[in-house]
Amino acid sequence: MKQWIIQSLLVVWGLCWSADAQAVCSLAFNSLNPSQSLTVDVSTIGTTALSQVVNFNVENTGTSDCYYFVTIDEGVSGDVNFNRFAKITHALPTMFQQVDSDLISYQLYSQSAVTSNIVKTLDEAMFDQNVLGPLFIQAGQTLNESFLIQVPSQTLPNLIAESYEDDVTLTLYQHSTATVDFVNDCPTCIQEDQEPVNIQFAMTEFTSLSLGDGYDPDAKLSYLNFEELTDNEQDSFEVYVGGRSAAGSACSVTISSEYGSKLVHETIDFDVANPPSDTYTVDYTVSATAGIGNPTMAASIDVSTPNTPVNLATSSVPFLCGNNNESVMSMEVFITIGTVNPKVAGTYTDTLTIEATIGL
Repeated sequence: MKQWIIQSLLVVWGLCWSADAQAVCSLAFNSLNPSQSLTVDVSTIGTTALSQVVNFNVENTGTSDCYYFVTIDEGVSGDVNFNRFAKITHALPTMFQQVDSDLISYQLYSQSAVTSNIVKTLDEAMFDQNVLGPLFIQAGQTLNESFLIQVPSQTLPNLIAESYEDDVTLTLYQHSTATVDFVNDCPTCIQEDQEPVNIQFAMTEFTSLSLGDGYDPDAKLSYLNFEELTDNEQDSFEVYVGGRSAAGSACSVTISSEYGSKLVHETIDFDVANPPSDTYTVDYTVSATAGIGNPTMAASIDVSTPNTPVNLATSSVPFLCGNNNESVMSMEVFITIGTVNPKVAGTYTDTLTIEATIGL
């Protein structure tokens, strides 16, 4: 009888991994502040550029060396080749909105403020100067990086808002060599990390004054026409004041009368030392009430001394004109006529001067 012998062979394969095969480069942002704030001095930005450096770290926690670079997108709006735009932080009330009030321009640079150093996205970058890097980073190493925020000299909107902001995103890429194919958007690059950064521009050292029914900083002249004067007749006009300061007192508003709380007949040359007789003048009084922004109103408004400013209102919060997001306050000023008859027939006038100050 034959015997069948069945043999089974167990073949054991062994894989031996070298340390080099496991080595990787692992990159991440470190110490990047997600909120950046710049103070823009409105009184100088028309002639002087403002810049601020943002520092952060790139960290390699892996076991292999590599190269890295960082890109920055264009933000909410704008063109990185020219200027990014920071948008208004708090929407202004409808009556204050103007076409040019919503944006200011700024730019981000890798080094100095020259065109070739604008930091771009990967698809827009053409040269090394358009990114942060490329730099060689060793395993376990942390390197410092930075970029420059610049607000160029510019004409600001007629209506300046409390602040402007933009949201940008920094993207960190890994690459095996120092030469990066930016023209073809580097198909061999590996995206390692992304971090959002909010950039806020706080506007200071300015006041704006507007007279009339709406807020228009170009409206510096307003008229009250009583037509035919009658005893105790009353009319009013609106005063709007906006602004903020980095230091100093709260926003304040004063008022003064050219003729000392008198309407004077247009044929008379007013002399403070020798005022005309009552038949050529009409006395009036001034009062006011608070509007938006909750200003603190003067208890009494006595403009009887010609060309002498007296307090009309003060902001209820320090450093701002108006206790609201818009930093705008308003007041309604009432003119109440005294006794009219008997008077010489004709036209009677006076000029009131309103002045706003902040940070003094």
